[in-house]
Amino acid sequence: MEIVLPERVTRDDVARLWREHAARAATATQVELVGVREIDSAGVAFVLELAAIGNAAIVNAPPRYTALAAAHRVAGVPA
Repeated sequence: MEIVLPERVTRDDVARLWREHAARAATATQVELVGVREIDSAGVAFVLELAAIGNAAIVNAPPRYTALAAAHRVAGVPA
């Protein structure tokens, strides 16, 4: 199963997105970011937590996600 996130994944959105997606996280195989256009550090933390619950792959991450993850030294993201 795939969790597809919306265009905006920011601090203002994380609580709502958690309510919408947390129950499905344990069975998700992918967290799809193809449509994400706006993301901040809170959004990166949310994506990482969502993926970790079910050991899901994070796919089609936008450059901003990759840059923030590298800045926060997230494992598996080149610095």
